[in-house]
Amino acid sequence: MEKQVTKNQHIVPQRHLRKFSLTSDKNKLKAFDCDLIKILNKDQSIISVCSGHFHYALEPGTEDKYSQAVEDAFGNLETWYGDNIERIEKSLLSQEKLSDSDRFGLSCVIANFFFRGQNFRRESLSALKELVDWMQPTVSEHIFSGVSKKYPDIFTDKKKGKEIADKVTQNELQKVAGKTSHATQRAFDVGHANTLTRKKWDIFLNKTEYPFITSDEAVIDLMDPRIPENYMLRGAWLLKTQIFNLSPKVSISLTFPFTEDLRGKVEYREMNNKGDIFRHNLFYVNFSHKYAYAPNTDFFKDLIAFEDKK
Repeated sequence: MEKQVTKNQHIVPQRHLRKFSLTSDKNKLKAFDCDLIKILNKDQSIISVCSGHFHYALEPGTEDKYSQAVEDAFGNLETWYGDNIERIEKSLLSQEKLSDSDRFGLSCVIANFFFRGQNFRRESLSALKELVDWMQPTVSEHIFSGVSKKYPDIFTDKKKGKEIADKVTQNELQKVAGKTSHATQRAFDVGHANTLTRKKWDIFLNKTEYPFITSDEAVIDLMDPRIPENYMLRGAWLLKTQIFNLSPKVSISLTFPFTEDLRGKVEYREMNNKGDIFRHNLFYVNFSHKYAYAPNTDFFKDLIAFEDKK
């Protein structure tokens, strides 16, 4: 029997989104347009959000074997997540120490969710485009010189020949740089998960009825303000801070351990103040790709009121 092709490929797994679903309908979410500062009138179906048509194809939107292989690989991690997340959340809420295997598994999830995200893909493709713009004149000149020397009768008009070589080189380099595998492959590198296990973990426990939210960027990646702006590696994965709202009740923040005693340390922080949770949620709104999601509209309404006061 031929294996079914997955066309609608999720960037944020449905299993994660269901943690933030409505109490009355586990397949729906309250949604907020972060660009328009507007609550969507219609509850969003989990199956239809945070996804794209053959999103993981080398050329997004076009069916290929690569996108199906990615789906299978991501599916293995998502199965572990689905099988263990309720137990892990319960342990965190009880402020229990995570086992090494749970800590590594959760680190794999956080790294995977970040590197498969829209923001990282956009940053990767933008960086590769800049690299193409930088490389293209040199590569084009090399090709033109080689062809001119070997076939002197082809380019009788040197100026026009160089223009053709520039255009062909630019198109070919852009084809290579545009392949989404450059971004997607990073989601499979367990080295990033190993890095996270060695960071300092702050576990924020929401003791109010005011929920943590999530967005179409499940993991938020921030520059650590304590790192000097002129520091050469300031933007490295190790030095930046990753924030992952595991559920409406649990948020995990991973920061660089500035001293040896902080390496791998876990601290639990109870949040009893609605204002603190509001500020925490702002990260997801400010760094989301487009939409934020929650089990109710409490935070979204407060955010609109806050914006109206400005």
